[in-house]
This record gives sequence, C-alpha cells and structure tokens, in this order.
Amino acid sequence: MSGSPDSVGSIDAALGQIAGLLESQPKAAAERASALLESRPDHPPATLYLGIARRLMGDPAGALEVLRPLARHQPNWAPAHYELGVTEGTAGGAAQSLASLRRAVSLQVDIGDAWLLIADQLIALGDPAGADAAYANHLLVAGGGPELRAAAAAICENRLADAEGLLHRHLEQHPEDPAAMRLLAETAVRTQRYADAERLLRRVLDVAPGHVDARHSLAVVLQEQD
Repeated sequence: MSGSPDSVGSIDAALGQIAGLLESQPKAAAERASALLESRPDHPPATLYLGIARRLMGDPAGALEVLRPLARHQPNWAPAHYELGVTEGTAGGAAQSLASLRRAVSLQVDIGDAWLLIADQLIALGDPAGADAAYANHLLVAGGGPELRAAAAAICENRLADAEGLLHRHLEQHPEDPAAMRLLAETAVRTQRYADAERLLRRVLDVAPGHVDARHSLAVVLQEQD
C-alpha cells in the first residue's frame, strides 16, 4: 500500500481492498492490514482483518496474537469474538473456541456459521444434546428467509408436525426451494426417517450443489445409516 490513509474515506477504501483480498490473497491482505495499522495502531477492523488473513495463511498462532487482545479490548463487538472462536477452533482449542463463539452469538445471534461451529465443538467435547440444541438454533437463523422462519422455529420447539405442514405448503408453491427441502429433511432426521432425509438432502444438492448446510446434514444422515 502506498502512503498512509488519513481520511475516513481513504481508510474505508483501504479496508475494502483488504476485505477483497482475504480469500484469494491472504498474504497480500495481511501486508495491507499491517501497513494500515502502522498509521492507525489498534484500529479494530484492520486488526480483525489481519487476524483473519493470518488464519487463512495457515498461521493460527499468529492470528491469535492479534485476535485475543482485540476481543479483550472490544468486549461487545461480535465479529471479534466470532473470529477468535473460529481461530481457536482451528488451533484445536475446543473449550476456548466454544466460549468465544457463545459470546459472539450473545451479541449477534445470526453471525456467520457460529451456531454450526458451536455444535461441532460440543460434539468434540462430548455433549451431543447440547450440539443438537445449537444446531437447532443454526436452523432457526439460517432458515432461508422470513417465510421459513415459522417452520424453523417449530423445529427448534420440537413441533415437527407443524413444521412439516408449513414446509409442505411452502414447497407446493416453491417446489425447488433448497432451504425448505433442507428444513423438511431435518424433520425427517428428528423422526428417524433417515432414508427420507437422505433423499431430500440429495435433492437439495442437485438443485444447489454448493449448499454447505445440506452437505453437512447429509454427512450426519449417512453416518446414522452407517
């Protein structure tokens, strides 16, 4: 990065450039974030991006060096705790990751994949019942829009017949809706109709091959069926 951004507009532009580089060029993103921090020490978004970039570069220890102080100094900023939890999980600290992710969702209930990651950590810590509850919350916040939230809430409250009725009515109008099919598959899982769940999830992946949640659910269903 040439020069040091001084105005709000130039800082925002620099942050936008860093964000755009994170996934494809994390090393370049880390370099630009470090350069920005030279002129604006402890700048929270720049620090956050530096931590994310280091994690994506395969350096979780280096990421934790910046994310832990950031989370301490920003106790009410959900992204700081979320990224800290993600990185702690990458580094193998399940208990620490769980605490950070729970703090993140207490501040912003629908942040990233926090509930799904919480479920994964609870499984690792030997708490399958807690993982089920966390995954239910994941379903609720990732329910595919307002029209499906009532069905997702019914699943979370174990009103499976109500959920199935809502979802079947929705699918009559929108037969190719992957979010609705995934939720319907979840009702099948909870009633141990694994073959039905597998059929629905494979249909979701036919319609939306990149549907990460459906792929995760399918792995669980296949495991249940050995």
